Amino acid sequence: KKHTNIIISNDKFCDVYKDYENYLNTKDIKPITKKCKLIKTKLFLNSLTKINDISQLEKIHCYDFINNLDYSLRYKEELTYEVRRIVNWLYDTKKINFDGYSLFPRIVGQSRSNLISYYDNDELEKLLDCVDINTSTGKRDYLILTLLIYLGLRISDVIDLKLSDINWNLNTINIVQQKTQNILTLPLIDEVKYPLLDYLKNAKEDMNDNYIFTTNYAPKGKYHSKSFGVMVTKYLDKANIDYSN
Repeated sequence: KKHTNIIISNDKFCDVYKDYENYLNTKDIKPITKKCKLIKTKLFLNSLTKINDISQLEKIHCYDFINNLDYSLRYKEELTYEVRRIVNWLYDTKKINFDGYSLFPRIVGQSRSNLISYYDNDELEKLLDCVDINTSTGKRDYLILTLLIYLGLRISDVIDLKLSDINWNLNTINIVQQKTQNILTLPLIDEVKYPLLDYLKNAKEDMNDNYIFTTNYAPKGKYHSKSFGVMVTKYLDKANIDYSN
C-alpha cells in the first residue's frame, strides 16, 4: 500500500514504463495484478540511478536492486520474478542484449521453517457456539463463519457468493475464485446448507438481489472485506481464542 502513489523519478525511463504498461494491457491479467506489476516496475526503474538510458542496463544493476532491498523475503522473491519478466520484455523488444533467464536462471523460493498456524476443532466449535443465531445479524454471521470454516472459502469469494452459484438439486456451490479465476465446485454439506437456508428464509432482506450477502444500509451493495474481517475478529475475541500469532 505504501507504494501505491509512487512515480517514475527519472523522466528518461517514463517511455520505457509506458511501453511496458501497454505491453501488460495486451495480456489477459486482472487489473489488480497489473497494478502490482506496475508498482514493482516503478521501483525497479527508480533504482537505475547510474544509467541514463535503458540500453545501458547491465546485470549488475539488477542484482544491486534486489540485494539492496529492505523488504521481506517474500516480497523480494516477488520482485525478483518481476524483474526477470521485465528484462525478458526488454530483451524481446531489442532494448538490451541479455534476457531474464540468463539474469536469474533459478529463483529460490522462501522456505518455511515452521508449521503454518491454524485453529483446532475445539477453537472452531467455540467460535461458532458464541454466535447468537436467534438474530438476523447472528444468522448472517454464522453462515459466513461456516463458509470459512467448513469450505475454506476466501473472504473475497464469500463476499461475491450469489444465489445463482447454488445448485440445490446437486447440493453444490459453483464459483469462479476471485484471486485465481479458477472454477471451483464445492459440496453443499449440511453444516453449511442449513445455516444458508435459515439465513435466506429468516434474515436476508432482499431476495431479488442475486448476491447472498448485501448491506442493509444505504448505499446498499456488497460488503467490504474489512467488514467481514472485523466481524470474524469480534467472535474470536468473544470466544477467547488467541490469534496473536
